[in-house]
Amino acid sequence: ATGLSLNAASGSVDVKSSTAGTYRVLYTFSDGSCSDTTSTYIVIKPLPVASISYSALDFCRKLDADSARITQVGVAGGVYSSATGLLLNAASGSVDVKSSTAGTYRVLYTFSDGSCSDTTSTYIVIKPLPVAGISYSALNFCRKLDADSAQVTVTGTTGGTFSSLAGLSLNAASGSIDVKSSTAGTYRVLYTFSDGSCSDTTSTYIVIKPLPVAGIYYSALNFCRTLDADSARITQTGVAGGVYSSATGLSLNAASGSIDVKSSTAGTYRVLYAFSDGSCSDTTSTYIVIQPLPVAGISYSALNFCRKLDADSAHVTVTGITGGTFSSVAGLSLNAASGSVDVKGSTAGTYRVLYTFSDGSCSDTTSTYIVIKPLPVAHIAYSALDFCRKLDADSAKLTQTGVTGGVYTSAAGLSLNAASGSVDVKSSSVGTYRVLYTFSDGDCSDTISTYIVIKPLPVAGISYSALNFCRTLNADSAKITQTGVAGGVYTSTAGLSLNAASGSID
Repeated sequence: ATGLSLNAASGSVDVKSSTAGTYRVLYTFSDGSCSDTTSTYIVIKPLPVASISYSALDFCRKLDADSARITQVGVAGGVYSSATGLLLNAASGSVDVKSSTAGTYRVLYTFSDGSCSDTTSTYIVIKPLPVAGISYSALNFCRKLDADSAQVTVTGTTGGTFSSLAGLSLNAASGSIDVKSSTAGTYRVLYTFSDGSCSDTTSTYIVIKPLPVAGIYYSALNFCRTLDADSARITQTGVAGGVYSSATGLSLNAASGSIDVKSSTAGTYRVLYAFSDGSCSDTTSTYIVIQPLPVAGISYSALNFCRKLDADSAHVTVTGITGGTFSSVAGLSLNAASGSVDVKGSTAGTYRVLYTFSDGSCSDTTSTYIVIKPLPVAHIAYSALDFCRKLDADSAKLTQTGVTGGVYTSAAGLSLNAASGSVDVKSSSVGTYRVLYTFSDGDCSDTISTYIVIKPLPVAGISYSALNFCRTLNADSAKITQTGVAGGVYTSTAGLSLNAASGSID
């Protein structure tokens, strides 16, 4: 019948070219005389039908890839097979992608309907993953305010995307990290990349370290550069063991932060403290001002002042800052406001006068010396106060004790020896005189005085009634006439019988 591809001569049937069906094949034969026909049956079975396919042609060989599952229609229960390298489940046709070797594979499905079997196939491509690596220059980065961005190095496939947890200031395109803007912590940085067919992710870690904390401050901002100034000591909190530094001119101890104020140059300085906790270092700072001392000078008109009763005050000259206060030890009669010294009210001695002054920021003290000299001592006296101005009077001699070598002076009328102090009484005019003795011990001079009185002589006159008297037995006494000062005593030479009280002569 039509549909069976039968070779009439040989009886061979081209099965695959025949149409499925049941056929009776007739064989007509003859022995030359007679002919006959015999027959048999042949059934051309239709092939069972099945098809297979995967969800895609290409599968990327990721470590976390799911198995590639096959979709099979038609006759089930067949067996799957492929080349070595493809990890294929022969029963289900599923492919373990991550365990397979990259390559292109033909997957065969051999199946049967119980009478006939057949094979169908499909293709699957196991793609190799693209390769990339990322790394930062270090694991740990310190979160400084001036920290540079942490730059990433990418090897292999470029053009991927970077990601991490919140808190890391990460540039998704370049992988650079803004360290100073990130929150301290440990972060895993993911890099997702693709070669156009497959994508993958690699990662690295970065640690943003918190900066160590420290603070420094001095007890004040301003320090005055006095010669006796103590060191300015620092208070440090937080991480210890750092190093202090500043500009030239500040005498700073690098280990302790103490400042030798008196050895520093006046100026404003920023003191830096660099410290570390072993992982990260940082710097903090504070300011200190070394104030220049105000300038003043004081001087008296002389070093030595003699303690005279009529001495004027010693006045001071102030240069520079005025308005300060003067002081000294007990014994010096010193005006604290003006610096004037009441010389005559002071006790003899050598005194240091201090002048303490201020410019409103700093104070200082300057000084000078003043010597209150004791007056030299001398004493003068005559043998008497009164001297009579006789023609034969001796000079009045002076007794002088103490400092010698002085000069004697008095008023006109007293015949006074300036060197010895002796008075020529008879040559002096009658009167009362103050005799001054001016003397010096080489430092101070003084004047003392005494008085002397040059007395005028008393005046009297006597006369007898005659110059000549005769020595008769009945002669009267010679009476005297006396004028002037009465009550004197009369005397004469032996031989004259003279009444000493009345002056009469027997």
